[in-house]
Amino acid sequence: AVVSTQSAHYGRGDPKSALTWLAENLKDRPFLTNTLFGALFMFGGDFVQQYYFNEKINWTEAGMFGAIGALIGPLGVIWYRFLDRRFPGTSALAITKKLLCDEAMWGPAFAAIVFYILPLIETGKHDAAAT
Repeated sequence: AVVSTQSAHYGRGDPKSALTWLAENLKDRPFLTNTLFGALFMFGGDFVQQYYFNEKINWTEAGMFGAIGALIGPLGVIWYRFLDRRFPGTSALAITKKLLCDEAMWGPAFAAIVFYILPLIETGKHDAAAT
């Protein structure tokens, strides 16, 4: 990999610069970027839910959601690359095929990961995860 001698400068608080940084990293480092953002969004979503609906933050639970997000992030990269190879293009038909395949296969897989792994991590027992 070639490392640039110029460092990219992104202005503070400039949303366009932040989006440029994100787009560059999604292109250049998709696995790392999706792992980090998957963990951040899952952790953040659980944190916000707990903040508004619980009296106390359960950091273990939030961390578990972050770990699940870190797992799902790179799996999503693999999945969406598969869809792009299987249904190339951006026509309405290609997008419809990708959407239907995604909803029929990735949605249930995502739900299974969350609803199986979270209880398994919490209890350490397969029986708790399987119910």
